[in-house]
Amino acid sequence: MFYFTCDRCFSLHRLVDDGDRAWLIDFIRTTVSKQLGEDFDHLFKHYDDDGDGKVNEDDLRSLMFCDFSNDNRLYMEALDQDQLHKVTTVGCVA
Repeated sequence: MFYFTCDRCFSLHRLVDDGDRAWLIDFIRTTVSKQLGEDFDHLFKHYDDDGDGKVNEDDLRSLMFCDFSNDNRLYMEALDQDQLHKVTTVGCVA
């Protein structure tokens, strides 16, 4: 959730080019390692679309936390994109 919140607050609204967004993800990667003692790329390996072992901004575009994709209404990572799509389209009129 740390990455998701940083990305949502800064990357989407404050950073204006790809270089800035790449800087942010590298800064977060370093912070997660130093402050949390975790390997950023390992934590998000399920998003590593190209399988290169390094998670980048494009890999994380589908990262989402919400409280409407699970029965308990807990704010948590939406890992099942198909289920998320179903939940968000129920009741929508074409």
